[in-house]
Amino acid sequence: MNFINEFCNNGSIVKDLNNSFIALIPKIGNPTSIIDFRPISLLESMYKVLAKVLANRMKKVMGSVIGDSQMAFVKNRQIVDSFVIAEEIIHKWKGDKKGGLLVKLDFEKAYDSVDHGYLDEMMEDMGFCERWKGWIKECISSPQLSVLVNGCPTTTFGVERGLRQGNPLSPFLFNIVVEGLNSMLHKAINLDLVSGECFGGNDVQVSHIQFADDTILFLKPKVEYLCNVKRILRCFELVSGLKINFHKSCVVRVVKGLEEEAIPWASIFRWNKASLAITYLGLPMGARPGRNSFWNPIVNKIEKRLAPWKKRFLSKGGRLVLIKSVLASIPNYFLSIFKIPVGVAQKIERIQMSFLWGDGKFKRKVHAVNWVEVCKSKVKGGLGIGRVVDKNKAMLAKWIWHFGREKKALWRRVMVAKAVHCLLKTGSPSSKLVEEGFRVVVGKGDRADFWNEIKWDSKPLKDAFPRIYALAVKKCGTIREFGNWVSSEWVWDVKTKRRLFDWEQQ
Repeated sequence: MNFINEFCNNGSIVKDLNNSFIALIPKIGNPTSIIDFRPISLLESMYKVLAKVLANRMKKVMGSVIGDSQMAFVKNRQIVDSFVIAEEIIHKWKGDKKGGLLVKLDFEKAYDSVDHGYLDEMMEDMGFCERWKGWIKECISSPQLSVLVNGCPTTTFGVERGLRQGNPLSPFLFNIVVEGLNSMLHKAINLDLVSGECFGGNDVQVSHIQFADDTILFLKPKVEYLCNVKRILRCFELVSGLKINFHKSCVVRVVKGLEEEAIPWASIFRWNKASLAITYLGLPMGARPGRNSFWNPIVNKIEKRLAPWKKRFLSKGGRLVLIKSVLASIPNYFLSIFKIPVGVAQKIERIQMSFLWGDGKFKRKVHAVNWVEVCKSKVKGGLGIGRVVDKNKAMLAKWIWHFGREKKALWRRVMVAKAVHCLLKTGSPSSKLVEEGFRVVVGKGDRADFWNEIKWDSKPLKDAFPRIYALAVKKCGTIREFGNWVSSEWVWDVKTKRRLFDWEQQ
C-alpha cells in the first residue's frame, strides 16, 4: 500500500520497479525473421499491481469515451457483436445490385508503434485530468527494457513509443489511440467524404467496426470514397504512429453478381483482392453454415487435438475430463453464432464417444452406456457432457436475452433498423427456449410490470385472471403500485371498478 500511496502522491515510480524483460514469442512454427516474433513484456510484480489498479479504474469510463464501433475491452460489448454486424451488412449487400466494398485493415506492429504524445492529446480531448495523464505518462515512458535472447538479457534501452504487451493498461490505452481513427471516419461521413451502409433509411449508418486493432470498413462502391479513406489512414498514421500494411490489407467486392469486380478496386491502391468467406476474428464472413463443409475446420481441429492423446493410456475419468474441458469447448465460438447441422453435431459426438469408450489404440469397443444417458447432467444420472445441439440452442437463444438487455448496443440498433421481427419471431425455437427459462427478479418491485411480466401458471397475470384485469382501474404499473407491506406481510391492493364477488376471487 505504501508503494501505491507514494505513486498517487508523487506521480513517480521507483526506477527498477518499472523495468521489464522482453520475451520473444514465435508467431509461427519455424520463425526465420524478427518480424515472426511477438514481444511480450515480463513486468515486475509490484508494477503489475499498480497497473491493474489503474486499469480497473480506467475500464469504468471506457464506455463513455470510446465510440460504439469499438467492441474490445468495453463493458457489455463482446467479440461476436462485431461479427454479427458484419454478417448483417454482407447479407444486405448480397441481395443488392449496387452492393458495397468491404476493406479489411492490417496494422503493422500495432502496440509497438503508438506515439506517446498522441496518446496524451487523445486523453486530454476525452477530459482526463492532468494528474491522471501524468500517472499514465510515468507508467509508459519511464521503463528501461531488455530483450531476452536465449534466456540472457541484452543491454537496457529506454522507451520512446509503443505500449508494452502484457501490461494491464495497454489494451485500454490502445483503445484510446484508435478512437482517433473512429473520430476521423465519423467526421468524414458528416462532410460526405465517406459513406457507410445505412439501415432503416438513415437511422443507423455503419462505416466501420473495430475489435482492438482488427478493423473492417464498409463503403459505398465509389472510387472517391476509397481515395478519401486512404488519405484518412495516411493522416492517422502520421499523428498516431499506427501504420497500415496495405500489402496485407484486402478489399472484397460484395454484390449480387460476380466477385471479379473487386480486382480493379484493389489494383488501384495496390491492396490484395479477397473474396468471401474471408476470415474476421477467427470466423468466416459470408459463408454458408448450413453446409457440412463449413464445419470441417472445427471437426479437423478436434481430431488434431486427439492425435497426441492416442499414444497415451488414459483412465475413463481422465478421458471424461479431457472431453468436458477441451473437446466440448472447441466448437463453442462457432456455436454462439451459427446453427450447427444435425449431421455435424452427430459427427462431433461420435468422436467424443469413441474417445471415451476406446482403448489406448482407439480400437472400436462396445459402449457400456447409451450416449444420451452419458450426456445428461450428473443430477439426472449422466456424466454432464451435454449434447452439442442443445448447447447450440442455448447459445443462440442467449442473443434474445442480450437483445432485451443491451438497449444501446450497436448490433441491436442494426437489427432493429433492419428486421427485428426476424430475431423475435413468435414461435421460433430460440424464443420458446428463452420464454420457458424466463424468470423475473422482483427486488424492490419498482421495475417489473405487474400485469405483463409476472406470471401465474406460465401465463401473464392479465391472461391468467382476465376478469380481474378487465375490472382493474389501472391496466399498467409496477408491482409496488399494486400492493404494500403490512407489518411483515405483503398485502395486494388491486383497485377494481366494482367489488368482486367471491367466485370471481377464486
